[in-house]
Amino acid sequence: MTAAAAPAAPPAATTGRFMVQLAAVGSEDGARSEWDRLSRRAPELFEGRRAVVQKLERDGQATLYRLRAAGFPDPEAAQDFCQQMRAKNFACIPVR
Repeated sequence: MTAAAAPAAPPAATTGRFMVQLAAVGSEDGARSEWDRLSRRAPELFEGRRAVVQKLERDGQATLYRLRAAGFPDPEAAQDFCQQMRAKNFACIPVR
C-alpha cells in the first residue's frame, strides 16, 4: 500500500486582485529579505507570484512595511495558498 501523494499546488496566477500578507517588518529591505527566505523555503508555492511591499505609516508609531504576495484570482485561491503556508508553519493572511 502506498501513501497518498500531497495535492499539487494550483498553478500560480500572475494577475488577480487578491493578495495575501506574509509579514510586517521594520524596513523595505527586511520585507524583501523575508520574501527571499519564504520563497526559498516553499518554492512550489511562490512560483509565478510577485512580491508587493507596502509602506504603512501611522501617526506617532513606527513605520512598517507589509510584505504581500499578489496574483490570486479569487478569495478562495488566496485562502488555499494561506492554508498551505500555515501547514508549513508560516504566517499568512488573505487580504484584498
